[in-house]
Amino acid sequence: MPQFRCELFGHFIFAEELSYTGLLEKEARLKGELSELFIQAGFVHMHFTSTGDFLLVQGVAVEHDQDLFQEMCEAISQLLDESVEARLLFVDRFLDSVYFYVLNNERWQESFLEWPLPKDVLPKGKGGVPPRPTLPALTRRRRGQSSIES
Repeated sequence: MPQFRCELFGHFIFAEELSYTGLLEKEARLKGELSELFIQAGFVHMHFTSTGDFLLVQGVAVEHDQDLFQEMCEAISQLLDESVEARLLFVDRFLDSVYFYVLNNERWQESFLEWPLPKDVLPKGKGGVPPRPTLPALTRRRRGQSSIES
C-alpha cells in the first residue's frame, strides 16, 4: 500500500448570479475536467461534494511537490471563468509544510508555511513554560515572479 504524503482540499465557489441550471452545468463540466487533471497529476481517491454554490474536493497523492502544485494551479485557473473562483490547500502528511492557493479566471496566487521541528525551536531542559516560538512568516508568490516576497 503506497504512503500518501500529500492531501488536497479544494473549495470552488460559484457566483450567486448563476441560475440553478447554469450552476449544475458548470459544476458537471468542472468536475469532469478536474477529475482528469487530478488523475494526471497523480492524485487518487478523489471525492467531490456539491453543497449549494460550492464544490468541495478532497484527494491524496504520493508526492508533495510545490512545482506540481503550481502547474496544477496554472491548468485549473485556465478552466475557471468569471463565475468561478477556487481555493486549494495541499497539506504535507509530515506537517513540514502547507501550500495554499487562490485562483480565478486565468490567475492564481500562492502562500505557504513551513514549520520547524520542535527540537529546533523549543528550549532544552524541563520546567516552566517555554517562550512561544516564532513561526516563519507567511510567504506569498504571484505567478510570474522569480523571487519570494516576505
